Amino acid sequence: MKMLENVTEYITPKDVAKQLKMAPETLRKYANLVDKINGENFFTRDNNNSGMYSKKDITLLKRVIELKKNAGITLEKATYKALEEINETSVTDTVSNEQNGANEYLGILIKEQKETIARYEVLAASLFESNRILTDQVQNLIDTQEQLAIEKKKKRK
Repeated sequence: MKMLENVTEYITPKDVAKQLKMAPETLRKYANLVDKINGENFFTRDNNNSGMYSKKDITLLKRVIELKKNAGITLEKATYKALEEINETSVTDTVSNEQNGANEYLGILIKEQKETIARYEVLAASLFESNRILTDQVQNLIDTQEQLAIEKKKKRK
């Protein structure tokens, strides 16, 4: 059986309320405040416009409750802070994923550059050898010319 990837499991409001130890009405109040502050529906809705909550949503709601209790701030401020934190995490994850993609791309480029450098090193070695052979041949021609010049001078004398 093939496993599904990137599938989000949703939990009913009743189960979420039970998990968060609050009344469904309180959950609805928190969810409406999150939607209002977010400026759009943060939570997924079903055909009856009931909220459907993912694990990420529940984590956000837990953070709101924690901030409200521990920081002693209003529900509204706790919600702003929790949304801010979750948005920072999303941006960080996005940047991290982009960096990983960039790192993979850079790795491929570096590998290709190393292969190109290796080919150039082979070509350079071949050119150096050709130059050495040509230099030897030129020197032989010069030596032969000098010998011929010396012999020509001897004949004239």
